[in-house]
Amino acid sequence: MIVTTSIGPMTPVPTMKVVLSRSSSRMRCPET
Repeated sequence: MIVTTSIGPMTPVPTMKVVLSRSSSRMRCPET
């Protein structure tokens, strides 16, 4: 998935990955 914004195409990509990773961790381990 490539997201392009006024900031740059490379900036939002890692940000989305981090958010998705945190969301996945919370979804898989809600107790943590």
